[in-house]
Amino acid sequence: MPEESPLPEHQNVRLLSPDDEQARLIGKAIASETAGKILSSMAGREVTATVLSDELAVPVSTIMYHLDNLVAAGLVEVSRTRYSVKGREMKVYGLVDQVLIVSSGKQDLKSVLARCITLSSIPLAIASILAFFALNQNFVANVSTFAEKGAGGAAKLQMDTACYSLEEVMEVAPAPDVAVPSVIYNALEPTLPFLDIALGIIIGAFLVIFTGLFIDYIKKR
Repeated sequence: MPEESPLPEHQNVRLLSPDDEQARLIGKAIASETAGKILSSMAGREVTATVLSDELAVPVSTIMYHLDNLVAAGLVEVSRTRYSVKGREMKVYGLVDQVLIVSSGKQDLKSVLARCITLSSIPLAIASILAFFALNQNFVANVSTFAEKGAGGAAKLQMDTACYSLEEVMEVAPAPDVAVPSVIYNALEPTLPFLDIALGIIIGAFLVIFTGLFIDYIKKR
């Protein structure tokens, strides 16, 4: 009974472009029906060319031809060597456990911009809704308070000015403080957390998008 060994567990991801030399070699290696049978027979084990020849009823020379093509394509590897009963060194072949992804490596500026717009539309929409909700809510809630406090401060200023005598008016004196700036800050202060959240969403989204595009570009070089 032929000797078989389990394949080691390891898996790689290979990203290929249709115009790569490696992609051409893969296409050539798997174009034959015999190559497909060899790959199917090797699934989950390591075998020699002699074992494949016996199982598939194909001459050893033909098996070796296809194995050489599969090795050049990176689909099959020589995992080890062993010696036959006659003392001859024999190569033991195994499948390369990997995931092949064929993707176009050419991207123009329009496609990159389109991806950026598509990916950024959702976070921009969420940030816009948060900002609009915060500004609208605080504007409605604080407009009456702002008007009331602003009018009160103006009235107080008029009353204080009317109480000054002519001599006091002629003297240089500091103007009375008006509380309008603090009113404005108090009116806008509740919106600041919402605006910070919206800004954080926008910055984080663009960082993730451009990082992903940069990694994708590096992989396709």
